[in-house]
Amino acid sequence: MKEGTYVLGEMKPAGRPGNSGRAERGGWKPWTDEKRANADDAEEEFELSDGSSIVLSSEDNVESLITLLSLEAGPYRNETKEYGDRKYTAWVKLKSLGVTVATLNLGNHYSVGTYGFKMRYCSIAGTTGTALTNVDASCEVTDAKAEKVGYDMNATGTYKLTGKVNNGYIQIFSTIKLAKWNKTKKTVYVNQKYSYQD
Repeated sequence: MKEGTYVLGEMKPAGRPGNSGRAERGGWKPWTDEKRANADDAEEEFELSDGSSIVLSSEDNVESLITLLSLEAGPYRNETKEYGDRKYTAWVKLKSLGVTVATLNLGNHYSVGTYGFKMRYCSIAGTTGTALTNVDASCEVTDAKAEKVGYDMNATGTYKLTGKVNNGYIQIFSTIKLAKWNKTKKTVYVNQKYSYQD
C-alpha cells in the first residue's frame, strides 16, 4: 500500500471529481445529522494508487445497549451525548482486488459525567485477519481525560501485518473531544475522529 496518513473528515473518496485514484486531502466535510440519518452505508472506501483499497468507518454506541439499530453512519462524528458509558469504535478494512484481507478495530471505552470525559480503556476486539494476512494487534490510551471544553482524549491501535498480501505496521489514532457541555441538561457535544497511517 502507498505510505501515508489519512485523516477522516479531510479526504475525497475515490471516483469523485478531482481525485487521481488515491485518498486526497481537502474538501471532505464531516457528516451532518441529516446525511447520517439518510445514509445507505456506514462505510467510506478509498482506492489507492497501487490498486488496493481501504474502507474506513466508525460508530458510537451506549455500551449497555449495543444493537444493530443503534449503529450510525459516518467516520467523522459530531454528536450530542448524555452522561453514561459509551464505546466509540474506529475501524479500517484492508482490501486487495476487492477482497477484504484484514479488518482493524480500535475500541475507545469512555465515560461521560460531571467530571467531563474519562477513557476507561481501549480494545482491539473485532480485529481479524485472513489466510492471506495475519494481524497481531495491541492498543494503548495515550490521553485518558478531557475535563474541560476544548480538551480531548486519545488512543492508538498498532497492527502488525504479515502474509502474502500485506507486511508491515499500521496505526489508528483516535481523538474524542469535549466540544460543548450543558451541565444543566447533563449532555455534551462530542467531536470524534481518527486517522490511519501505514
